[in-house]
Amino acid sequence: MNRCAYIFLDEAGNFNFSVNGTRYFALASVSICRPFPAFDALDNYKNDIKPAVCNEFEI
Repeated sequence: MNRCAYIFLDEAGNFNFSVNGTRYFALASVSICRPFPAFDALDNYKNDIKPAVCNEFEI
């Protein structure tokens, strides 16, 4: 299995730094490398529910 790095980034606030903008702007991130301990279980679960999700939402 190839090693992959996952980086999740989220922001809060907006880029309007005038008096009308939000008071704070924050960034948060989390990174993890695959394979992580629960990867196989999550991958199998994803494959198990994929037909049900595809039929219900027509993905």
